[in-house]
Amino acid sequence: MIEEYLMKQGKVIAPQLKWTVNNYVAVDATGTVYEEGGSPGNINSDAKTLYPNYMFWIRSPKGSKNWDTAKAVAYKLFKQLHKQRVNELVEVPELDTSYRVIFMQAMSTPIKIGVEDDVMTYSLNIQATIEEE
Repeated sequence: MIEEYLMKQGKVIAPQLKWTVNNYVAVDATGTVYEEGGSPGNINSDAKTLYPNYMFWIRSPKGSKNWDTAKAVAYKLFKQLHKQRVNELVEVPELDTSYRVIFMQAMSTPIKIGVEDDVMTYSLNIQATIEEE
């Protein structure tokens, strides 16, 4: 729902990475935001409030001297997004609706996934509170 919005947040923090939504386009130096479902909220409360989960998948530039890049980006995203009160309307044209982003929180600190083909990968999982408008 708000992956594009989150990707733009990532681009501000790490413009050197190739940013995408729901897939990555290069073998290294990428930032990808995946939508991962989440809670539809309590049926007895406001039905327009949703709690979707998102994952930032951060991959360093190739080479062990660059491995700290993924960690640094993941922790900067954590610092920027964790426990953030937001009041921003996000247009989602493909769903023909808008969502107001109210609150974001990390589900944990960044997670070191490890090294594959000389590329370090970190993950950061975020839960958002949004309302359809």
